[in-house]
Amino acid sequence: MLRECLTKTRRIRRLLKSLEESMATVNPARRNFLLHIGGQPTVLVSAKASDRTDLRLYFDQENGLLLRQIRYAETPLGRNPTQIGYADFRVADGVKIPYRWTLMRPGGSFTIQIETSAAECSGG
Repeated sequence: MLRECLTKTRRIRRLLKSLEESMATVNPARRNFLLHIGGQPTVLVSAKASDRTDLRLYFDQENGLLLRQIRYAETPLGRNPTQIGYADFRVADGVKIPYRWTLMRPGGSFTIQIETSAAECSGG
């Protein structure tokens, strides 16, 4: 089980390193066009599968943390956006995690505030 945890941790570190290297190549002239969230400049990663709607991920340009995601759901009334904002990042077991999530939809919004956290690694 420990070996699986270490393997997962290494994969996550490689992914974050790759993201960090990608963010370093952002053209400084385009930084004016980037969205600022909480005063922090972000990098937008947009994705779309052929049979799905858009997904937009906004990463903090300085530290690579995910600050916001926007997803769309197709409904009979059209596309409905769901936005999730992440804030109050704290280090837990060596990993920065958001302790506050704010979910917004056209019908309203709510916030999830985490008091404490504990890391577990399950094989799977």
